[in-house]
Amino acid sequence: MRLTVIIRNPANFIFMQEPSTYRSVQIDLTQEQVDKLALEQVGTNCGVRVYEEIAQCFFEPEVKP
Repeated sequence: MRLTVIIRNPANFIFMQEPSTYRSVQIDLTQEQVDKLALEQVGTNCGVRVYEEIAQCFFEPEVKP
């Protein structure tokens, strides 16, 4: 499984009032990472399984002592 991150560059808009540009970065996940991100089933709706949804993701710098 891969994690895809879309990164927006606002410079075009800020400096030239043109649309922002984007680039994507794909990161191959280890099985342990895939397992941690697995969405859990929270119920059923008319026989269809309902799962949690990803709401937000954050980049957090590693804090070193």
